[in-house]
Amino acid sequence: MIQSVLLVAVTAILTWFIARWVRSTPDRPKRLSSQESEAERAKEIGTQLDGVVPLIALLVFLGFALWGCLARGQSETNSFGPPVAA
Repeated sequence: MIQSVLLVAVTAILTWFIARWVRSTPDRPKRLSSQESEAERAKEIGTQLDGVVPLIALLVFLGFALWGCLARGQSETNSFGPPVAA
């Protein structure tokens, strides 16, 4: 079970790093007009939010995974009775 959780966590972290690397943009050397600079600032804010959203998703996922792991130790997790063979 530890291997499964570790595999999922490593995959999530690796996906997060790859997404950040793909979304990185090079600096522009030319001078921008006021409208272009405002658009660039808006893009930068969007990029910052793009970095936060996967992090929040990772934290929510880890919370649910931890909750699922802790609930397995309880005797009342399956309230519908024993599993039925198909």
